[in-house]
Amino acid sequence: MKGNSTGFLKPFLLICGAVILIIALFFAVAGLMGGDKNLGDSVDFTAEDAAGQAQTLSKLYGEKGVALIFFDRTQGDGKALLTNLAVAAEGKAVTTVLVAIGDSGKDITDYLDEAGLTADIIIPDKKGEIAALYNVTTCPITYFIATDGSVRGVSLSNLTPSAAAKYFGYIESHKEVLP
Repeated sequence: MKGNSTGFLKPFLLICGAVILIIALFFAVAGLMGGDKNLGDSVDFTAEDAAGQAQTLSKLYGEKGVALIFFDRTQGDGKALLTNLAVAAEGKAVTTVLVAIGDSGKDITDYLDEAGLTADIIIPDKKGEIAALYNVTTCPITYFIATDGSVRGVSLSNLTPSAAAKYFGYIESHKEVLP
């Protein structure tokens, strides 16, 4: 009987250790995904928006934070994300910038119009050049940029309105602007 109880104990302890390690890794990664931490400076770019106007990212933050949304219609349906971000952005000091990977201006505006979706600024990224600046390999992904240009959060998936509001809080709480 003694051999059976120790035979069970070792695998049980190994499984418990593995579970604890997985939980610790989860919280470590979640802690890096946003909040009061500065995840680095945003990568500045200038690009033509869907209306043909030049947009420079660094000119968009200062008074407001920026939700920089990378969107690719070929990688799933981002309608829920765009809807939830729009709901959460109401009344917030946030500019939503949609970077439409693989789309021309007309393609993405037609798609958004048909779906009843919008963003403050829509930037077609037909060749994926802006996505390459941010090393975007999957969509949707949203960078939450504070008023000082620092990235305060990154979401690798769709967000509920309450989760989006939490991220917007991270970028609204950093009102200082660097000289």
